[in-house]
Amino acid sequence: SSARPPWSDFARARRPARFPHARAASLRRHSVIAGSSVAGGMELGCIVTWNSDDGEVPKGALGMVKAAAAGVTSVHFPQGTWNFRNHTLRELELGDFVAYCGEKATVPRGDIGKVTNIAPTGLVEASFSAGERDIPYSSLKYVDVKSALSSGYIPEKTKKAVMFE
Repeated sequence: SSARPPWSDFARARRPARFPHARAASLRRHSVIAGSSVAGGMELGCIVTWNSDDGEVPKGALGMVKAAAAGVTSVHFPQGTWNFRNHTLRELELGDFVAYCGEKATVPRGDIGKVTNIAPTGLVEASFSAGERDIPYSSLKYVDVKSALSSGYIPEKTKKAVMFE
């Protein structure tokens, strides 16, 4: 009879699982918290715009990143939630231009402002002609520089220069 040494069962029980790093990476990918970066994607909770448009997501609509994996990001827009390839999204940044498309009387509809702060809660602070306002991203629309200038937006530096002449 072949007798096994008493320590062989102990050694077998302590053997590491095959490819333990794959399981750990999987757990990390699914336990991401808001504001943390996702490898190869956008940060969860950041405000983005889609570089294109269709019948469901209009040009310039702003959305919030809800999930990201494998080169695809899930974004919630006021019209719904869809998946987009990462290279088709643009993150809203300080200094970008936005147009107000909400219903409050304190800011005229269509007024263009410059983004001065983006809160993790989805509030975007922008400088409009009526002053600084904190507005939910869903009530704003991204406007590129050319469109902002052609629609009559005057940068703050130019306003001050004209006032002193």
